Amino acid sequence: QEHHRLVWETSGDGMRLTDAAGTVIRANQAYCDLMGRPREEIEQHPFTAALAPAEHAQAMARHDQLFQERAAGTSGGDGTARLGALGFAVRHV
Repeated sequence: QEHHRLVWETSGDGMRLTDAAGTVIRANQAYCDLMGRPREEIEQHPFTAALAPAEHAQAMARHDQLFQERAAGTSGGDGTARLGALGFAVRHV
């Protein structure tokens, strides 16, 4: 578990973990840096808060679809959604 925490925190890829409602449960520092916001403004807030309002509905629809696929085991994911969360990684290029 310590190994996973270290990978999460030291990764150069931005990663966030959201619940079914789209609330960010956890975000690593790289994700916070990419979003240009402190962790306190990201965690426990909707992931759509970092998006333009015109993008909210489409982003939430995609989130819902991915969450349902993971929960059903059809997306090839690791089953995280069965635990009530969906993770995303964002690579800054």
